[in-house]
Amino acid sequence: MAANPPLVRALQSGELEDEFKAFFNDIKRKCNGAKPQIIMAIVHKDERTYPILKRLGDTELEMPTQCVRLGTLQKANAQVIHNIVIKINSKLGGTNQVINPTSRKQEELYYIGRPVREAISTYKVKLS
Repeated sequence: MAANPPLVRALQSGELEDEFKAFFNDIKRKCNGAKPQIIMAIVHKDERTYPILKRLGDTELEMPTQCVRLGTLQKANAQVIHNIVIKINSKLGGTNQVINPTSRKQEELYYIGRPVREAISTYKVKLS
């Protein structure tokens, strides 16, 4: 299956919501109605942009988004790029880490996790 090339558009923060939705619809049109797999946004140090993009992408349009600050990309090293790539991979349903079942006994493993509730408290998402 051939991949569609990425589409790029500069959005102005004044009309960000309308422009983002229009961009999303343009992508769907160019892909014969298919939703994009992910939208990656490179943002300036504008504190208003991130929550708008996350709310629109993750809740209203129901598709993953990855936001990266322009300054982060400008000084990016291999570790920064790796971190961005594993976030994208995870959002697209990939698996980043696998424990080899033959390497340790099950009772010797420790599982560590942190509940993520920022989206719930920030966007007031109703749990079902």
